Amino acid sequence: MKISEFKFLGVNLYERYRYSEEKLEFNTESTPCEDIGLYIIGEYPRLKYNNVKISSKYEWKKILHETICLSILNLINTQKIHVTLFKGKKAYFFNIFKFNFKDYSLKVNVTFDKEKDLLSRDIINAIREAEVIYDRKTDIYFVIRLLINKYLGENGEYNKPAKQFLIRNLKNYSKTFNWISIHEQKKLLGIYKDYQVNLNEIYIPRIKMQHKNLKNQYSRLRNSDMIYWYFSENIKKQINKELKRREPNTDSDFD
Repeated sequence: MKISEFKFLGVNLYERYRYSEEKLEFNTESTPCEDIGLYIIGEYPRLKYNNVKISSKYEWKKILHETICLSILNLINTQKIHVTLFKGKKAYFFNIFKFNFKDYSLKVNVTFDKEKDLLSRDIINAIREAEVIYDRKTDIYFVIRLLINKYLGENGEYNKPAKQFLIRNLKNYSKTFNWISIHEQKKLLGIYKDYQVNLNEIYIPRIKMQHKNLKNQYSRLRNSDMIYWYFSENIKKQINKELKRREPNTDSDFD
């Protein structure tokens, strides 16, 4: 089935076909994790950061990879979304150059009820938005692009886009829940700013335990299921593309 094409003066310069689709079933565990979008807090409960462009002890890109991958895995666990593997062909310049490919798409299940976790809700909204904007195409490429556009803007440029995404995500939670807040301390007439995430101590053990259980499942799947490994690597590849096209310029995390 032809799903897209590009013509110039009536001549096909690009065609894309989809041959098959297969709904994937992973060996997941029904261990729902609340507030998975706060994965960084599970790793660093007393997170501190600043607004200067110096090296950081935090691996922002790695944390972002895991935050999004774990959020998607949690949605799969709770059967709110499912993954489809599709195979197809791309043809260029009068079908002279042909390439077979495979990719993944995300679908929201019809039985979905309102998601409470903020980042997970944004992922679901990105899937639904992709269905409308891209004519029901919900490839990982489109979903990740729309998700990151929401946090970083379509054409924003940042020194550390992964950090920007994660901090804006934290701010969303702090505006919604009274048990998490971000404290700002200005120094050097406001040029230098320190930030500390504060949350009610009673939430830390629950967040750490749930996030640890989900991360263990994520690691197990990546080590034992080659299909899931390729799927999660595809997510990370698309995240990296979106981050790369926003580098570098000024880091405006803290305006």
